[in-house]
Amino acid sequence: MESGIPVVTVLNDSTGSLRQCFVGNNNYNLGQDYGRQIVELLGEDADGGSVLVLVDEDRTDTSQNLILLGIRETLTQELPDCPVTVDTALVDNTGAFSSEESIRDILLNEQLPDIIVCLDEIHTRCAYQAAVDYNQVGTVRILGYYDSASILEAVSKEILSATITPDTEQMGRYCVQALEEYADTGYTNGYMAVDTYLITKAEALRMLEQE
Repeated sequence: MESGIPVVTVLNDSTGSLRQCFVGNNNYNLGQDYGRQIVELLGEDADGGSVLVLVDEDRTDTSQNLILLGIRETLTQELPDCPVTVDTALVDNTGAFSSEESIRDILLNEQLPDIIVCLDEIHTRCAYQAAVDYNQVGTVRILGYYDSASILEAVSKEILSATITPDTEQMGRYCVQALEEYADTGYTNGYMAVDTYLITKAEALRMLEQE
């Protein structure tokens, strides 16, 4: 980065760089959002459950760990007498089809979890497509990430139980705000957290009708 040129990173931070601001999720809060939806899916009378979180094996930052912490602590608080296991599965993203293959192997396993949690758009798309391809829709419930048209379509058809997405309008506004602050004062906040919101079937149908 040339000296004097302000840089704002979005969604994925560049730790150790000279960027002025990072605009992205509060990952612990995002984990809490997933945790509350897991509680909703398991139900108040649940006597146990298993959750599998798909994680990118190439990510070296702490974001995924914070999401997992938020999920586990929320489940402990909301379902103190219900044994819910939260495990992770590493997804290989090195090749063009490696994510699909990793997630396919999970869906073909005889011991499927009750709920699969996807932390990015690619894993979400691969998971719901694999559920369709291998007749696992309804057998395992999937929580996705982001609100692309194809993901909304999967939620509307109940292939995905729900998806969580960042407020992209707020994200763009924060980026502009950070750049303007830096231009005016020479500094800005190092981190700005954006809101996230849950999209279930009714909301997905409404959003698709507006497109």
